[in-house]
Amino acid sequence: MPTRVFWLAALTLAVMAGLQLASLRHLSVTYDEPRHLRYGLNLLHDDATRFDDSKMPVSALNALPARWLIGRQAVPDGRAVQIGRYVSIIATVAFGILVFAWGRALYGATAGLLALLLYASDPNLLAHGQLVTTDIWAAGAIAASVFVFWRYLCAPTHGRLVLAALTLGAALLTKYTALALYPLLGITALVFHAAWIGAQLRARDEASLRRAARRAIAATAVILTLSGLVVNAGFLFDRTGTPLR
Repeated sequence: MPTRVFWLAALTLAVMAGLQLASLRHLSVTYDEPRHLRYGLNLLHDDATRFDDSKMPVSALNALPARWLIGRQAVPDGRAVQIGRYVSIIATVAFGILVFAWGRALYGATAGLLALLLYASDPNLLAHGQLVTTDIWAAGAIAASVFVFWRYLCAPTHGRLVLAALTLGAALLTKYTALALYPLLGITALVFHAAWIGAQLRARDEASLRRAARRAIAATAVILTLSGLVVNAGFLFDRTGTPLR
């Protein structure tokens, strides 16, 4: 990667983080930030009891630096929320690095830089990337899950399959929206291999298709099992196995 591109990418991320840090002191606490932080603090104290279905385990990351400040205070105050916001900014920068890496992997360093510039100048990301909510986590984790799964499709290995399953599980701990990844990743895999599948069908190579189907079923089982394990671990295995009724 050209040195100039590296430093431009670093400067872009620094400017993005600087804008968010500069605006923090002008922001009032939003309605749901204390509740997100409260649930994160509860998890850090081994309590996964749900008091609001929109609160997710990823908020424990925001709560980590605030834990020493307020302990297990029922309603986190403005100071705790302010500290938790710094974690969201760090996450926003980390996901920006992911965007740059993905763009570079696809079309080169210049494309990665362009993708990063679009990311860093997006008002929605700038706004939500400094709040103690699950929105920036969900956006970044879903992108990371698709990126890792794409890398697995490009070069299937056992390690990449496990990493794809774990990343998917992590995304599911950010927002219920991530449940859409299950069908979307399946469709992505079918589209990715569509040309090969079509060639085998035209050649009537049933043996190759059966082998591919067995591998796909095995990979799906690994992904479902490991991602489900991550989700249960994120909720501290609270009421795992409870009947749906």
